[in-house]
Order: sequence, then C-alpha cells, then structure tokens
Amino acid sequence: MDPWLVLPLLAAVTIAFVLLPVGLAVWTEYRRPRRVDCPLAGRPATVLVDADLAAAAALVGARPPAVKACSLWPRYLGCPQPCLSPQAGDAQATSRTSPLATS
Repeated sequence: MDPWLVLPLLAAVTIAFVLLPVGLAVWTEYRRPRRVDCPLAGRPATVLVDADLAAAAALVGARPPAVKACSLWPRYLGCPQPCLSPQAGDAQATSRTSPLATS
C-alpha cells in the first residue's frame, strides 16, 4: 500500500474517533455553571468556565480551564482561581437554567 494514501486516512480516523469525541465531551461538561467552594472567600460560588479553552486544553494537554464568570465577582475579580485546581476537589455541575447569583 502507498503510505501517502494511508497516512491521511489514519489522520482522518484519529480526528473522527479520538479528537472530536474528547473535545466535544469536555466542551459539554464545562459549558454548564458549576458550584465550587471558593478557598479565598470561604463560601460556595457559582462559576462559568470557558468551555472552548477547556476543550482545546484537553486535546493538547495544556493549561487548566479558566473561569469566565463567577458569582463572587467583582469583589474577587482577578483572583488566581484556586477553585479549579485539582486539589480543590470536584466541582458540581448545576442545572443549565440556574442563573449566576450576584453578591
């Protein structure tokens, strides 16, 4: 078999059966608001994570996701976002219809 025929087909199969499902699964997981315990404020907060960056990071193993909106902002705007670190525990996804609470 010609390798120049096999390599593009292998790349297409990899994209279709590995990269797209992983990226889509991460994107759908992170697009919902999440309830986390804020280590800075010492109380629960609702955060919205940038789903596009989270999906891209999962595909290339880059940086962790970033908070796009938080119910404790503007007071804690610019915080180092320790609530999303792996040591902070699992954040719980809330229902898609729950609005971000403002404090």
